[in-house]
Amino acid sequence: MPTKFPEHHFTIIDLTDTDIYAAVVRYWHQQIVAENIERLLRDSLFTQQWLGRNPGFKMSYPDRFAEINLLLQETGWITLPAHTTFEQTLPLFQSGITALLNLQKRHEIPNDNYDLVELCLTERLRERLVNINLFKERDPFKKQLVDALLQNEEVITTAEFFRAIKQAKGTIKNWFAEYLEFMASEELMKSRHEAFFERNDNATKLSADEKKHLRLLFQVYHQLKISSTKQYGIEEEVAIDTDDGKTGKIIYGTVVMDDEKLKQQLQGIMKTYKKLASEQSWRDPHYLHDLEPRAGVAAVTAKTSLNFKPDTATGPDISATKGPDHFTEQDEAEVQLHSGGVIASATTNYDQVVADLKSQLELTFQTPEQDKRFGELVVSVLRGLRDTMELKQYLIDLQFPSADIEAIISSVEQHVAPRKRTKTGAAPKLANKPTLAQIKQQPVVGQPAVGVIRELPQQPITPKVEPTKSFLPKLKRSRTQRRPMVDDVKLQPSMVMGPIDELREMNTIEFRRISADPVQAAARIHDQITLLAEESIAKEAEGIDAFKQSPLNKLYLELGNESIGSGKAVTDLITEREAKGTPTLSVAEFNAITDLNKRLRF
Repeated sequence: MPTKFPEHHFTIIDLTDTDIYAAVVRYWHQQIVAENIERLLRDSLFTQQWLGRNPGFKMSYPDRFAEINLLLQETGWITLPAHTTFEQTLPLFQSGITALLNLQKRHEIPNDNYDLVELCLTERLRERLVNINLFKERDPFKKQLVDALLQNEEVITTAEFFRAIKQAKGTIKNWFAEYLEFMASEELMKSRHEAFFERNDNATKLSADEKKHLRLLFQVYHQLKISSTKQYGIEEEVAIDTDDGKTGKIIYGTVVMDDEKLKQQLQGIMKTYKKLASEQSWRDPHYLHDLEPRAGVAAVTAKTSLNFKPDTATGPDISATKGPDHFTEQDEAEVQLHSGGVIASATTNYDQVVADLKSQLELTFQTPEQDKRFGELVVSVLRGLRDTMELKQYLIDLQFPSADIEAIISSVEQHVAPRKRTKTGAAPKLANKPTLAQIKQQPVVGQPAVGVIRELPQQPITPKVEPTKSFLPKLKRSRTQRRPMVDDVKLQPSMVMGPIDELREMNTIEFRRISADPVQAAARIHDQITLLAEESIAKEAEGIDAFKQSPLNKLYLELGNESIGSGKAVTDLITEREAKGTPTLSVAEFNAITDLNKRLRF
């Protein structure tokens, strides 16, 4: 794409001329509908240079300038994955959101197949971020996009909006302020996102489309807040395939399976070449060469078969290949052992295992999305794609009791262990090694000198135990016997803790040690997280997550949940707990932690 254009182009294309201006706008509309990325990038660059050469155009033709500026913003969203500089993308989040929300309707683009707003704010934005190869550059840019959203003054809703009892405009900035304040006060609820649209006075007045657009913006905000170094924040896709031949990908830590019907349709198209090549009418080798699928496509097509199970009926006859250079009877037994393990693992019904697990442990979830995510994590563990740590962390985030979490993890590990044993064949037995008892029973005596034998009866004969002493300590220092000792050390709390560890272990005792004034103690915690933010965005996120998992915050959440469930005031619950001697927070401490959560903006 050229960065410099011939000088005469700037003379021929004169936007002050009515006919040329109308032709340019009409042509631009056609390119947006067709999503011609290359031409849109070229035309937008030329127009920006033309406007730079004609600074008086904005004042002389304000309506035309507004239309051209709107077309530039719309072009920016259409070409978002092809942006090469931060300056191309950042203005879209600063003042170009309304252009995106009205783009599909303004250009009369059919929305039968996709929602352009959702496509740009999710998939195309993800592709744009993937183009930033270095995470140390990607995370700061994501933070700039977040700040741009929080400061965006564009009005996106028409209903009455009240902020702090005063009527205000329904700008993106005001909506985010309202949303984040609500989320902080509703930290105790598991479905806070939807509760905002059901319980917030301003949100209940919105139309369906306005709620949809706000949900998308809030979703983008939360996704951009996650560091790209985290599992749920990385933008790159990871291709996966299952034991039964299905394919899919992992996006933002979530497994998305491919459409099997669409794959079968594509596979049928690829088979068309073989059909045409066999017909007599197609004789031109050049035509067949153009028609033939490329090597990479053919390989993908061949792999889309939905049955990868071994075909035991049509396999080669191993017994017919016996000989010095072929399989022996031991080889046959080993192959049968491994093939049996493969068949056993391929026929595992993972969905049934998940269903049985939920039934046995009587597991229930607040939303279908949580239930689906739980099933996906369990299946990934059973297939060996993940370990149980991620599943355990997910259950902790859902605030499951510790006993239930341990029972779930134990049950999943019981299903994993048999599969590992099935896939691993027993090694052939070697010659039996002598046991330690047998070694100890055999005396080690060398050939004595003849002269020494005559003097031996005069002295008591005592067995020498030095060889035994030198041998046994080596067994005591073996790795298998030392492992429990190392594990014991790991389980003990470390005396040296970093700032993130301190936040994770924060309890009421440590909180009160910081300061007798809860407000000052909460301020110290906020200062500690601020210092982590100065180091990196990832450190800030780890610090906030650590505080969320701390015993102090869990006690705060427990009081809030109990207040919501029983309908009692928090002050009454605290009084009851103090009378019973149950661990609790004071009213001042509860209020201080509430304010701290608002400032942290989980």
